[in-house]
Amino acid sequence: MATLIYKEKQRYADKTMLSLLFVGTAAAVYGLVSTLFTNMETGKALTYMLIAISLGGILWFLRRLQLKVVVNDKKIKYKLAPLHDSSRKIRWENVESCKIVKTPFLAPNHGTKHRFGGEKRLTFYGRNGLSIRTKDGQKFFIGVKDVDSLRSALEGHESLLEED
Repeated sequence: MATLIYKEKQRYADKTMLSLLFVGTAAAVYGLVSTLFTNMETGKALTYMLIAISLGGILWFLRRLQLKVVVNDKKIKYKLAPLHDSSRKIRWENVESCKIVKTPFLAPNHGTKHRFGGEKRLTFYGRNGLSIRTKDGQKFFIGVKDVDSLRSALEGHESLLEED
């Protein structure tokens, strides 16, 4: 039986983006209702309806996004619902290197054109989490909200982490 080291569930929580989507959806619904009750322009009403449905759909999808990360002494499991049907696993015996990464508070908002060499990124909190390279050359970045708790949970398992 595997020994649990760290477990975390995260949801998409960018309040600015969610607020903008909500305001945009509300404005489009208001435009639709006012168009229907005043001048009944079909093209304009259809446009407002498509905008409201699109923005509302994006808002609904983002609110459903959830990342679950579980680290135990045998493997790292992650699942980005609803995009992943089941948990994905990276066994520690297949890991070549693993580092805990913590960036400064404002760093995630700096530079949108950064590329990290083809790594698969699963994060809601910028570049804070586990940077993993497997023996077959794959690169993963699995984000966590509480990097300090992850670091303290892994302190007794130094063999799993690479030194900075």
